[in-house]
Formats: sequence, C-alpha cells, structure tokens
Amino acid sequence: MKNLIKLLFITSFIYASCPTVAPNSSYSFVEDDCGNCWLPYCYNMGTHEVLYDLTEQECNYLWVNPGDPGDPYYNGYCDSCPSGYTVDSCGSCWKSYCYTFFSSGIGDDPTHSVYYDLSETECNDLGYNFYTPGTPGDPYFDSNCTSTDNDSDDEDSTTTCTDSDLTNFGFSSCTQAISALGGCDALVGPNSLSVYCQVSCNACDNTDDSSDSSDGGTTGGDDTLDCANTSNGLGEVDDCNVCHAQLCYNTVTHVAMPAQTCDGENEMWASPNNPMNPSWNASCEDCNGVANGTIANGDLNSDGIINIADVVHLVNYILGATQLNVSCGDANDDGFLNVSDVISIVNIILADRSFGNVDAISSDLIINDDSIRLESDGFVQGVHIILSHNSKFKINLVDALISEFRTIDNMTNLIVVTDGSQSITDIATFEGDLTIESVHVVNQSGDVNVEQVIELSSIEVKVVGPNPFNPSTQISVAVQEAGLVSVYVYNVLGQKVATLVDGYMDANISGHIVNFNASHLASGVYLVQAISADKVATQKLMLLK
Repeated sequence: MKNLIKLLFITSFIYASCPTVAPNSSYSFVEDDCGNCWLPYCYNMGTHEVLYDLTEQECNYLWVNPGDPGDPYYNGYCDSCPSGYTVDSCGSCWKSYCYTFFSSGIGDDPTHSVYYDLSETECNDLGYNFYTPGTPGDPYFDSNCTSTDNDSDDEDSTTTCTDSDLTNFGFSSCTQAISALGGCDALVGPNSLSVYCQVSCNACDNTDDSSDSSDGGTTGGDDTLDCANTSNGLGEVDDCNVCHAQLCYNTVTHVAMPAQTCDGENEMWASPNNPMNPSWNASCEDCNGVANGTIANGDLNSDGIINIADVVHLVNYILGATQLNVSCGDANDDGFLNVSDVISIVNIILADRSFGNVDAISSDLIINDDSIRLESDGFVQGVHIILSHNSKFKINLVDALISEFRTIDNMTNLIVVTDGSQSITDIATFEGDLTIESVHVVNQSGDVNVEQVIELSSIEVKVVGPNPFNPSTQISVAVQEAGLVSVYVYNVLGQKVATLVDGYMDANISGHIVNFNASHLASGVYLVQAISADKVATQKLMLLK
C-alpha cells in the first residue's frame, strides 16, 4: 500500500510545525534544529532519486529516516529550500503534489490522497489535480504565517481568484462564488474561500455584486436558480431524478453536509455530486428493485454478466416455459418483454461483430402448402410467431442462433433469431393446417411492419384481366420457388388449345403477368392450368364473342 498523505495534514515535506503522525502511515515527522519537518524516504543511490510514496517494505534501495548519518535534508536547509521546492512569504518551503480531491486514490487509496512522486502529466492522466505551490487552489501556501512572518491580514493583499480558478472548486464563476458566500457585504476579512484563494468583489468581472436585503445580497440580473431554487446555487439532480441542495464543505475535516449558511472557518459551498454525499443516487434502484444495485437490464439471472444464459432465460419466458423472474429482461427499455429484447441481448453479447446490414422496414409473411417464410425489404434478425393448428400438426424450424418452439394443446409459440450475419427468410416447414394468430418481426434496432400474411400454394394462377373477355385477357402466375413452369389452356373436352408458358420462371409471389389472346378460338368456357414440379393450379375463363 502506498504511503499516502492526506491533504488534511500534509501538502509539503517541510513545515513550520510538525504533525505527530502522518495519516495512513506509521511514520512520524521529525523536526530538525531549523524548525523544518521531515518524513522518511526511499533513496535510489544509483539515480539519486528520492521517493516519498513508498513504504520501507516497498523500498528496494536505501531507506532514510530523518537525521540518519548522510541525510542531506536534516539541518541542511535553515536559510534556503531544496531544489524543486518553492519558498512562500512566510519562509516555508513547499513542493508540488498531486491531490485526488473527492476522487478515490490509486488502487484502494481513499479520497483526499496526496502523491508526491507523480509528474503533472501522470497526475492529470489519472484525473486528479496537480498543484504547484502558490497557485490558486493550494490551501497551505502562505497559510502558516505568524504575525511576524506576514503582518497583512487584508484579503486583497493575497492572490485573488479568477473565474477559471473558481471552477476547480465547484463554482461556475467568481460572481456565483461571492453570491454563495452571501454577497459582498459578507466578505469582510478572511472568507470561506480564503483557504483556497482570496475572493473579493473587485476580483469579479462585476465590481459590485451587492443588492438589497431581499435577495440576501446576491446579484440581480445574472441570478439563476438551481434545482433547489437557490439563487446561483450548486444544487443538482442525480441519476434518480432527485434534487440535492448544495453542500457546505469543510476543507479541513472533509465533511460535506447540507446547511443554511456556509461562512464558518474552512467552509465553502460545494456541489452535492461527490463521494462525500451519501444521499447522491441513494434512491436509485436497479432492474431488480435493489437500491443502488448494479444489475443491468439484460442480466436476467443477476450474475453480473450478460451472456447466452440470459438469452435462454428470456426465450423460455416468452415461450411460456418458465415462471422465473424476468424483471431485468426489458433490455431495450421499451416497457415490453418480447423478441426485441432477445435481439438486444444477443447484440450486446456479440457486440464485436461488424455487419453492414440495412434494416428492413416492412415484410410479408408467406404461408404455402408446407412452409413458412418471410419476404422483407431489408435485414430481419428475429421473428416471433404464435399459430394455431389441429392435433396432427408437425413443425420443424430452420437452423439459427436461436430456433425454439413450444406447443401446448393446439397452439405453437416459436422464436427464430440469427446472430446478425444473415437475414431471416425461411422460418419453418410443417405438416397439417395452420392459422397465424400473431407475428412479430424485428430488425437489429426495432420492429418491422408486417404488411400482410399471404397464404398460397407453391404455384398459383388467377385471372387479373377481364373475365368474361374478348378476345384477350391477362393471367397472373405466382411462383414460390424458381424453376420450370408450364401454363396451358384447355377446352371443356380436355383438349389443349394454347401454351402460354413452358420454361424457367423466377420466384415471384406477386405473380408473373401472362397475356392470353383467344381471337382464333370459339366462344365458350376454357381452363388455364399452371404446373410447377408436382404442384398444379387451375382457373376458369369465359370467352364471349
């Protein structure tokens, strides 16, 4: 564990007065004859590097306790500071440091941890704040002066904060900071931000932000209300949609609490969105109804991992095969549990795929003599169908990532979902008669409109032109599968009188249009017959001259 020093006690290695014990450390500070305080350190004799963030057990070099023979620091800087340190107006030496503020430290380190061995780049990359002695935000530079060190107590004699400085402490502007402190009239002598930097009315862009007592001394035209109706306040709404008022933060004790006023010593207003506020997001519930729970939608078995087990869980629920808890099943957050959620979970699991699919907008469900298929204008990833049938009904689903059905009495519930590498066309083959009760078609991102459910044979013929006709009409031939097709016309004696088609036809469930001209035939009744493989369809025509 790192030898961490909290900002509460230490922001340098040299002090005018020494803490007895460093927090999170078993090491005591040692005061030399010059009044400087020193911590033990790890010394690399090869590189001459001094490391303060290591423990003695972690030090693989020379461990130096203050005052050990050869220690160059102890009694070595009575009138100056070591290289890399900055002297303040009180004669104290300070070193730059990395401060975690409200964020947790490295590994298991707590909030408000300090690191001295991190560079500015390393500190910033970790999301922490890097402080150079004397810049606004350093709470200890010039902080331990005695009356003989620095006789000026005038707040304007020290560095004032700019708008950009104040954003580091939760304020959006200097004006807002003064407003939170109670207005210009409240800024007499040291104020609640003086631990970080001096704030005065002439430090703001507006030289006077005071107003009458009706608004508590806050600014007039530039005021905004936070969610708690505090003028220029720091109140925020958390992820549970709960408003939290601004907190009064003590920079020494690191306690943050709601308060009516925040003008005590070492106090400043702070945003409620920080780890010191136990109420932030406290009323949030996960999909299982657990306060501040971590289970996400899609994790139906609540094991912390979304995987195929959750898919099986939800599929079984949709098919009516389980009564297990599905409170985390609404993976797409639309308020419904259906095949769309199955696909959402599948796509979470297979998130590293890259398919350039164009999602379908509409589709037709095609039912012929022995198969169920889908024709769509784009990509379809899943389908859920409920159908009724007689007791002799049998069904076989196509192979897919998910291909499941459940039959109870004369009702079958089926789901087919692909992994996204191919669109669904063929769904199932069957034996017997069926009726479609409901159908739900889904692409990668949402529902697909089912325009119609079309029931037809493998080949279908119908008259789409005049009937009776004279002397010509049009015939539509719908073909489920491409192949050889013959279309003949017979008279009532069974004699073939015309051949309209005799060759290959592409699949077209909407129908190929074929013209029939009967100008050479006598009036009467004729039969047009379409033949494909072992399927035959017939339609009657009447010619009237």
